[in-house]
Amino acid sequence: MTRAKGQMGRDMKKRITIIAATVAVLTLTAAPAATAGDLFSVSGSGVLMRQDDGDMITGTLRGANVIGKVHGTLVELTTGFNTCPDFEFLCSFGGYTPTCNLLGGDLTLKFQAQYDAQVGNTIDGRVGSSLCPNPNDSSTYQLRLFLWSTSHVPPGAFPDGFEVFATVKQITPNIWKWSS
Repeated sequence: MTRAKGQMGRDMKKRITIIAATVAVLTLTAAPAATAGDLFSVSGSGVLMRQDDGDMITGTLRGANVIGKVHGTLVELTTGFNTCPDFEFLCSFGGYTPTCNLLGGDLTLKFQAQYDAQVGNTIDGRVGSSLCPNPNDSSTYQLRLFLWSTSHVPPGAFPDGFEVFATVKQITPNIWKWSS
């Protein structure tokens, strides 16, 4: 009888330990999910118009089950197409040449709600928004935008992110068409 009680006690301790571990794991996995922003990959088309203070961008964006508008100003943080957008690896060790202009700026995205977004880097901070000559077609450029918005997340939470990858072609000296 004493042996059975001892075994029952050990079994109960195991159950309590398993329950406590499960609660801890659920708590740890639920907290980031509740405060993290979402990441949206969108495509679209529109125009870039060169102005004194940057490039005005307008167009239509398409994502999963949504269509929206984009407008704002892109600012070239570097010029001369001599900067690598990958800050850590590919240009230093991967054989990529630094042939891009880094971009910044403020954009407004309007889907079912309005998102005020800043042009920046990827989530890990490793790759910057950029405009790069297309190595396979000298008449086009590659536009990569990483946008971050805190418009629809709780204070202190990770922002919503938007990725836009597009091909850009010059139409006139001041107007460029972009599409993806």
